Parts: sequence; C-alpha cells; structure tokens
Amino acid sequence: MVEFRAVKSLIFYDNKYLILNQKIGNNFIWDLPGGKIKINESKIEALHREVKEEVSLEIKIIKPIGVYWFYRKSDSVKIICNTFLCTSNDNKIDLNNNPATENIINYKWIKKEEFKDYDFGNSNIKNILK
Repeated sequence: MVEFRAVKSLIFYDNKYLILNQKIGNNFIWDLPGGKIKINESKIEALHREVKEEVSLEIKIIKPIGVYWFYRKSDSVKIICNTFLCTSNDNKIDLNNNPATENIINYKWIKKEEFKDYDFGNSNIKNILK
C-alpha cells in the first residue's frame, strides 16, 4: 500500500473554524486546508505553504491536535494527516492563488458543533475534534 504524509490546519478565527469544499470526481467533500509534505520540507514549513497556497492566509500555529488518515479511493493511497490548531489575524479567503490542480470551490467558517453536519468523505477527521 502506498501512503504519504500530509499536514492539515484547523484554523480558528472569531469562534469559528475554516473548512473547504472540494470537488473530487463527481463528489463534493469538505476538508481542512493543507496538503502533502514535500521532500526535505518540515511539517511546519509545509503547513504554512499549503495554507498560503490554498486560502491565502498567514497562520500562527498554536499546537498539534492529532493525526487522522483517509484512503484516496481514486488510487488507493493512504494519506496520513498531522493536524494543527492554528489562528489567523484575518478571515478573508482567496481561493484563486492555488498553483495546484485541486478543485476547491467553496469555503465556510463554522462552529465546532457544526462539523457533524458536513460530509468529510472517508476521512476520520471528526475523531480529533472531540
């Protein structure tokens, strides 16, 4: 089984958390900002880079909050996500600067208790939010 390491950011601003809506195939799933760690890149460097690329925010990392994983059905890759609680001084999101070919189509700022109302695909991300 192929697997790779990634980082995710649970960004907290004004009592809400940022989630992203991404189209994968014919499905729409919600996720946290973040992505794959490049060779010779630290988790912290990857987290700052991925958040800046995906949503154009500068973040401050508060603490690691856990690890979650999921299988990408399209190619059976296991993705292991180190997740960090972060804050930002801004909530203005720009989805147009991402150099990757991800299809992020929307975002929302939601309260912690609202996570249960969103489809995060086959990810077990909700387990680290308890």
